[in-house]
Amino acid sequence: MTIGAAEANQIVMQTMLEPGTQIASLNPTYKQVWGIAENHGHEVKSFSLNPDKAWSLNIDEFKRIGKWQYQNHCTGES
Repeated sequence: MTIGAAEANQIVMQTMLEPGTQIASLNPTYKQVWGIAENHGHEVKSFSLNPDKAWSLNIDEFKRIGKWQYQNHCTGES
């Protein structure tokens, strides 16, 4: 149990992110996750949705901002 969403977000990020982890954050967005990540030494890169294409994700832009490792959040294995 937490006292609010801010504390819950911080606990999740502290639990799931290893030191130096790079994360992607939608921009513009609520900046809490961005701030928590930077305060704990993680690199944050942003990506945008395309308003001219029904707010779709530009996959090329997303790939360009970093090499991504997808984890199985149930087990923590890559």
